[in-house]
Amino acid sequence: MLHNSETWIWIKSLDIKKVESLQCGFYKRLTRAPTGTPNIAITIRLGISPMEYKIQKKQLMEYQRLLKMNEERLSMKVTIQTKEIGS
Repeated sequence: MLHNSETWIWIKSLDIKKVESLQCGFYKRLTRAPTGTPNIAITIRLGISPMEYKIQKKQLMEYQRLLKMNEERLSMKVTIQTKEIGS
């Protein structure tokens, strides 16, 4: 569900909530919980991290990977220029 989420730079809170709702619906079906079960109950009971944290973690891991790259790689050049511009 979070495939390539490290590149989701401009994702909105509303979109994150939609993805979390979709995930909770999946877990309700998987565990055969009633559809009226609050999403927070499913999240806590199954020990699921919020989507926002998962996305941020993936973004930080990608940024760390970029910083370890050889400076000759295009990805690293773009990262350096972006840092210099301040975007």
